[in-house]
Amino acid sequence: MPTAARLVAAVILAAMAWYVSDLIQPLMVEDPPHPRFQLINAGLGLLVGWTVIGSRARDTYVAAFAHGLTGAAAWVFWAMLAHSTIKMVELSLRKQYDDAMQAVVGVFEIALKDGQIMGSALVVTTIIIVGMGAGLAATWASRRFD
Repeated sequence: MPTAARLVAAVILAAMAWYVSDLIQPLMVEDPPHPRFQLINAGLGLLVGWTVIGSRARDTYVAAFAHGLTGAAAWVFWAMLAHSTIKMVELSLRKQYDDAMQAVVGVFEIALKDGQIMGSALVVTTIIIVGMGAGLAATWASRRFD
């Protein structure tokens, strides 16, 4: 059911995802990301904000920090899984893997490598702070409008 809290959380997480994508792209010089990198991340941010943070927004403001961090961590997980799967498919179309099991293992190898690139202090700090802010804003919107 659409609520103000879900909308607020979704918009904030999508904006964070777009901004974090801008921060990450220059770090990926060796292996450039997919051309729709920002759009995929923003879409996942929208979805995760709506389902993870927005659905739990009726709790206390202290719990809102935890919900925001949970949503930010969920976004990181799904974004890394999506992009590593896209890269794995591109590599498998170039015949880089001998069988399906190597391709599945390749997804996690790519995600680990991208996670090391993404681990800069600015990126991690931005994700944490904006995630907590999204939780607080969703709780505020839930109390104010729902």
